[in-house]
Amino acid sequence: GIERLHKPISMINLGPTPIDLIGYYRDIGLEAYMAHDFEEYNKILTYMQVRKAVANTKVLILSNTEQTPASVNTSTYDLTNLFMRYGIRNNRIDFRQIMKYFNDTPVDENIEKEATALVDGARKVDIEKNYVCNDLRYFHAVRKMMEDYDCNAFTTPCKELCASRLPWENKFVPCLCHSLNKDDRIPSACEEDLAVWMAMMMMMYLTRQSVFMGNPVLVLKGRQTFDHDVLEIHHAVPTRKMNGFDKPEQEYELAHFTTHGWGTHYHVDMNENEGQVVTFGRFNRRGNKMMVAVGHTIGCEFRPVYCSPAVYYDVEGGAREFRQALANGGYGHHQAIIYGNHVKELQELGKVVGFEVEYFH
Repeated sequence: GIERLHKPISMINLGPTPIDLIGYYRDIGLEAYMAHDFEEYNKILTYMQVRKAVANTKVLILSNTEQTPASVNTSTYDLTNLFMRYGIRNNRIDFRQIMKYFNDTPVDENIEKEATALVDGARKVDIEKNYVCNDLRYFHAVRKMMEDYDCNAFTTPCKELCASRLPWENKFVPCLCHSLNKDDRIPSACEEDLAVWMAMMMMMYLTRQSVFMGNPVLVLKGRQTFDHDVLEIHHAVPTRKMNGFDKPEQEYELAHFTTHGWGTHYHVDMNENEGQVVTFGRFNRRGNKMMVAVGHTIGCEFRPVYCSPAVYYDVEGGAREFRQALANGGYGHHQAIIYGNHVKELQELGKVVGFEVEYFH
């Protein structure tokens, strides 16, 4: 009679009984899980916690209100499907509306203190503090707008935003905002790319680690001293808590995005532990399938402007082949990257949350 409660059912036992009962309950359409011990049982609970967190996620999408952003044709486009499948809600609003919040966020004593702390804590600073204040104004404007719309996740289109000249006129970029959000456990993706945002969210909720995202570029054999094809991931949104939200933050530098010296972003050395194992992830356009792969960090370089750092990876299965799989499978480009090999956990999570996981290797 336990099925009348309409709750997931589990049983911890080494004998035959749980095999029989869980098999029966699953066959008649109930959600049921077997665990041999508390280690397995706690994993099941974690996956259910992630599912609940996903269902309680509402993303603020500051958009150009077009079907897909200019730079990401493979962004997950069906927001209704995301709600029906996972419970994910959204507020999709013209990105120009953020300027009311920005203008209502002056550089006060608190922002000055935050900027000073960021500058003083950096190993190297290549940007003026008044520009850091501008980017903190944008960050706080976004967080206030999220609060007003009851949102706990964020994305906005970069190219459309830049084309509006609002960043130029006010000397800000969204990069630092994304980094600060992610280190504060808030999934926050560049370029209104909901496919990478989906992967980022699942990874963050599952591993309790912050996530780097960026463009996957093929570096050919013979270039930059590499004797084989490698994958380069570059973007200006590194984070300081990739080791875990409860672990010490990584050291950082402050750099500028534009050639004119403004637009704050972090520089974080993601090759400080050479050979660091990482997991790549991205959802497909339809939001029902995730591709994952494993890589090993082999280099990291900081560039004077634009999207930086650039991190170099060996990909298990081949960098060239991985890019082909992303294209042919309808996944697209931006990758979410976390430290560690979490393929098996993501596969198990997919079964509980309701998405398929394709493992490239």
